[in-house]
Amino acid sequence: MILLASTNPVTGIVDQFGVDWPMLIAQAINFLIVAFVIWKFAFKNILSTVKEREKQIADSLRNADKIKLELEETEKQQQETLQEASLEAKKTISITQEQAKAIIGKQKEHAL
Repeated sequence: MILLASTNPVTGIVDQFGVDWPMLIAQAINFLIVAFVIWKFAFKNILSTVKEREKQIADSLRNADKIKLELEETEKQQQETLQEASLEAKKTISITQEQAKAIIGKQKEHAL
């Protein structure tokens, strides 16, 4: 039968799996050194690159919104110009038609 009350569970795990404390401590120190080196030389650079890229994207989005507004304004002005040109053309056509009618009327009078 297993004696649960008399044995310490940590001691039982250490005895069962054979934990080598000096090796475990050395591996923990090596892990901390590698983690520090990665943080110092790689992770900080990656984070700064990501932040810079986020800033560029935000600037690009702001510029895209600005360009979109300018495009809408330009299209509105273009539409207004086309409407003005259409009205001017209609006026010119009506004036020309009236002049043509007047000339035809004068020629009919001279012909009679």
